[in-house]
Amino acid sequence: MKIKEPTHTTKVLNWLRDRDDFATWQQVMDAIKSNRNQTAAALFHLRKRRCIDCIIEPDGVAWWFALPPEEDNRSRHLDERVPESRPRNRRKKFKTGVDVPPE
Repeated sequence: MKIKEPTHTTKVLNWLRDRDDFATWQQVMDAIKSNRNQTAAALFHLRKRRCIDCIIEPDGVAWWFALPPEEDNRSRHLDERVPESRPRNRRKKFKTGVDVPPE
């Protein structure tokens, strides 16, 4: 049985809605324990879909906050993801030993 876990986007949105306050990018990353790329991707996806928004101070610090759920315009909500369990297939070589087929 595959173990399902919440997506990073769901984690970020739920954390911001539960917090009900402003948070910096670093606070979000530390709270949901994900890496920088996953957190940035989740924040910008949610902002594009009007789930969250941010206010940028003159010194460049962005403060993120959740918007009301009515403004969410996502067409599909994926709350859980299943990690890929099978290894990827290696590229097959032809009899000539090179990666391109003979002509």
